[in-house]
Amino acid sequence: MINDYKTNKNLPPESKEEYQEQLTLYGLGVQQNYAKYFKTLKARLHYLHFDLMDEREITDERLATVTKKYAGIIDSIEAKKFAYNM
Repeated sequence: MINDYKTNKNLPPESKEEYQEQLTLYGLGVQQNYAKYFKTLKARLHYLHFDLMDEREITDERLATVTKKYAGIIDSIEAKKFAYNM
């Protein structure tokens, strides 16, 4: 179980997509290092000012989607860096 504590004084938009991607990236790190210790991976967002919690399962599909997105961003940055240096 991954827990992330948010201290925002305003609740995020209903979708909270940015936070879900953040938790998924944390999940990727946990999976890469500790996958043999669990079958499912769950993550919780705790909104401390509102005493609210949002819990989600981090699925393999979600991991693949977010990994692909950020790998593309990294490739784009690296391509620009090398193009600039040449």
